[in-house]
Amino acid sequence: MDIVPNLSTPSESSYNDPFAVSIFEKFGDIGCWAIPAFMTMYGAASGVYKLPVFVLIAGLIQTKVVMMLKKDLPKARPRPFYFGKSSEEDLKSFPSSHTAGAFLAVGIAKKLIGLNHLFITILALASLVGISRYVSKKHWSIDILAGACIGFAFGFSAANFSI
Repeated sequence: MDIVPNLSTPSESSYNDPFAVSIFEKFGDIGCWAIPAFMTMYGAASGVYKLPVFVLIAGLIQTKVVMMLKKDLPKARPRPFYFGKSSEEDLKSFPSSHTAGAFLAVGIAKKLIGLNHLFITILALASLVGISRYVSKKHWSIDILAGACIGFAFGFSAANFSI
């Protein structure tokens, strides 16, 4: 048995514990909303009162952009979205909307607080959301990277406009 898992592709990974993967996947499902919500509340509590409005607008536009990319650039997921049957979701891998949502908070944090312990924590949590999408075999690594870039750009812009 290998000590280091083979991570060349999600379908070949050595993550065999379905319970652990499902818990990690739930973290990604919750984190994509909770992390930006926390950063928005933190910004508003810090005196940036326009931030929630701009984050809401940026989040809505970001969601629309990600959904348009998913539609216009169909890419197969690492494994079927629903086991045993084909679905429309199977061709909506690029980019990762969960990762984009989580990295919205990273863009906000970078603009509002710069590089400090809170920023590193937000970055780590958002990265875990992206990793959860890879481990649960919902996305390829390029999908996660694209989602992170999109989310960061929209979050940074929202914070920039609200200051």
